[in-house]
Amino acid sequence: EIDRTLFSKAPIKWYAEHRLIPLQHEAQGTRIAFADPHNQQDLEAARQVYGHNLLRAVTCNASIEKVIEWVKRGNKKEETVDNRKNQKDFIQIQTIKSQKV
Repeated sequence: EIDRTLFSKAPIKWYAEHRLIPLQHEAQGTRIAFADPHNQQDLEAARQVYGHNLLRAVTCNASIEKVIEWVKRGNKKEETVDNRKNQKDFIQIQTIKSQKV
């Protein structure tokens, strides 16, 4: 499930520039999906906005673009990520297990 409120921490253009999307806040930190989870500039940008307790996940550019468009349109009930019949058609995200950055 994507927590849309996490997008309020930066301008929507920033997410496209850094090719990342915030997913959810967890007890250990904020889970962020990156197109390139090893890109140091994107990691540092995420740290500046979300703090140092980041939990990385990886996704493709197309998924990042879809989520950004979803956020731009607003959170309409029929378009929420968590209530789609087949969420995998909306975005593909792979969690990187136990990697805090």
